[in-house]
Amino acid sequence: MITHLLWSARPHGSSPLLGDDDGGRLIVLGPREPNDFRDTVATAAALFGRGDWKRAADKAAVETLWLLGPGGLKRYDELLRAEPIVSSSIFDESGCSVMRDGWSKSSSYVLMDCGPHGSLSCGHSHADALSIEFSSLGKNWIIDPGTFTYTGNPELRDWFRSTAAHNTVTVDGKSQSITAGPFSWKHIANASVDVHVVGTGFDYLEASHDGYKKLADPVKHSRTIVFPKTGLAAGSRVPVNSYLIVRDSFVASREHEYAIRFHLAPECSAFAIDNQVTVTEPGGRRLYITGFGESPAQAQITRCWVSRAYGHRQPSLTVVFELTGKGPQRFTTFITPAWEGQSIAVERQPVCLAEADGFKVRSDQVFDIVLINNEGRPLSCGPLTADGRVAWARFEANLFSRGFLVHGHKFETNDGFAFRSAAPFDHCTFRDNDGRTECSLNGGDWFRLKTGEQLRRTAIDGIPFEVCHSPAPTAEDVWDKVQQPSEAIN
Repeated sequence: MITHLLWSARPHGSSPLLGDDDGGRLIVLGPREPNDFRDTVATAAALFGRGDWKRAADKAAVETLWLLGPGGLKRYDELLRAEPIVSSSIFDESGCSVMRDGWSKSSSYVLMDCGPHGSLSCGHSHADALSIEFSSLGKNWIIDPGTFTYTGNPELRDWFRSTAAHNTVTVDGKSQSITAGPFSWKHIANASVDVHVVGTGFDYLEASHDGYKKLADPVKHSRTIVFPKTGLAAGSRVPVNSYLIVRDSFVASREHEYAIRFHLAPECSAFAIDNQVTVTEPGGRRLYITGFGESPAQAQITRCWVSRAYGHRQPSLTVVFELTGKGPQRFTTFITPAWEGQSIAVERQPVCLAEADGFKVRSDQVFDIVLINNEGRPLSCGPLTADGRVAWARFEANLFSRGFLVHGHKFETNDGFAFRSAAPFDHCTFRDNDGRTECSLNGGDWFRLKTGEQLRRTAIDGIPFEVCHSPAPTAEDVWDKVQQPSEAIN
């Protein structure tokens, strides 16, 4: 349980209010916000001697003194802080997935709820399957609106539990799960994780739920999260923050209305132009939310409520993208944070396959190419040619610097980098590190890697290799090999 609190806490220490939360405590030993559970983590760190828990709890808690005495507080003070070894984790039983690009207060953080609706009678559950939260640059941007009330206002009780009150998708204006009183349900949705990849410098997650199978024309909703942990590229001084790609897919036969919502923290302001919303806050930081459907998308901003403590609510804003379509549909949202004065633009790129999508993310002298849902033949998108569930490549000054591929076997750039394998790899990561190509490969047993002639060193899964450049074999060389069947030809 402490490990879950460690992971689910946002970079600044507060925790998301998933499902019901009324701030109830058996004994109040110190002043603390209702969504701040670091006192529990601090006490556990002293009790179990866990430096990573102390790293998350930060300062000593007065509760530790009350519960463990001066000796416990002394143990906490003497405990060395330790950064967790990994930055992403998924809790299989609850379906809670957390992705980070670091453990500082300005790190980017993504949480997605992709597990069972609840336990026992699910009395304290919400209709929040595949809902997300997002924090970055020291700011909580997209949040769960909370609980507000149990029985004081039936209408608001139902709204705060509804799908429309969460950062996910409604179909035909309906919730995934249907309430039957303040603590019961007559229909529940169950979500499941389909694919989960923790790569080197990225995370990839696919999940789905069955909440809309109850419709006359059943709809299956799947959500894919792609989280490039970009930071500073090797040798670069151009900061590009980690960002989030959310791809919603719907399988249906008839026409339906879909609404994708993102609830903003109360301190945020926002304005919409065409398919993009610019979110601002008093510190000058910005968040761009850009949506792409099969037809041109129009962003809207609506007013709603956020409850950070039981019995209290504040007005806030919600970003909404609506689309209507018949048969299978897909919608891709880019959530990109930016410092004050930083310019970021996301553009759709042409690709010659109806089921696939290509995008370009630009910031100053850096741009990224993203290819999604191309598990057939390789496609070209700008300077990148690749296949797979997702291919991502970064270019600095028009030169390839890093990239990754999920469930594919080809990844090539127009400046000479090429990776090919006989069968798809589970996932692969590539990076140019000051003239040294570094590759991390998961799966597969045969591949061919091609780079520019200036390369002298490479590393594959951490194993260094010296690169020897030799001329390509002539036709006579190959024929000589064929005449000697005992020798293998590579």
